[in-house]
Amino acid sequence: AGATFVAWRQLYMGLHGEHRIRVRADFELGLSGQEGFKVMSDPRLLDETTPWWFHVVIRDGARDAIGRLAGLVEQTSRASSGSSSSVAPPAAEVAAAVVDPELKIGYWIFFGHLVPIPWTSSVAPVSLEQGWCRLTYRQAFGPYRAFEHTHWVRDAWEVEQRSCAGEAAAVAAAPEARGPSEAEGPRSPRCLVKDTIVATVLGEPVLDFAAAVLLKQILRCRGDCLTRRFGGRVLSVRGEA
Repeated sequence: AGATFVAWRQLYMGLHGEHRIRVRADFELGLSGQEGFKVMSDPRLLDETTPWWFHVVIRDGARDAIGRLAGLVEQTSRASSGSSSSVAPPAAEVAAAVVDPELKIGYWIFFGHLVPIPWTSSVAPVSLEQGWCRLTYRQAFGPYRAFEHTHWVRDAWEVEQRSCAGEAAAVAAAPEARGPSEAEGPRSPRCLVKDTIVATVLGEPVLDFAAAVLLKQILRCRGDCLTRRFGGRVLSVRGEA
């Protein structure tokens, strides 16, 4: 069976190249964009926001790296207050992205408290791209052939202001068309989160399909836990295997 699988994998990659899965969860949190980015970027929240069968234990040696990461996240979140608006995250990285090849965080991953798997993530980049705060973790050592996990976070009100600009201009030009005025007051904080994973186990679709099922459950659980804790709602969880 092992030889058959190896032959199948080589045949598939020879014909189609390396296979990748893409899993994405979109949700809102009852936090400002700055606070939401800090929450999504905190590795210490991983274990409490994953399913019961999946546990993340941060190694003691990673505490300094987590402190350095928090500083980069704070810097980026502060810069986001004066950023420009864009509804969708850009595909390309910007030159201003902070890339620190020495910034790595080590974990133990447990499936059902039974099977420990060592995992090390390289943190890069931490950036602000067209109004979206971005943090990407790339597997430096672990069970996948390739694994990249990216958080995109921004203030929801900025997106709504941009998308509603045309409607607001029309209403301003026709005062008689306005409905009852709404009392001005402070708005509840709200941010948009796009939690994405691009990965492959061994470069072929069979194991990737199984991995995609598990990764969708993990992102769904994470969205449910965070929205229960901070308010908000899960908008969608989808994947391509």
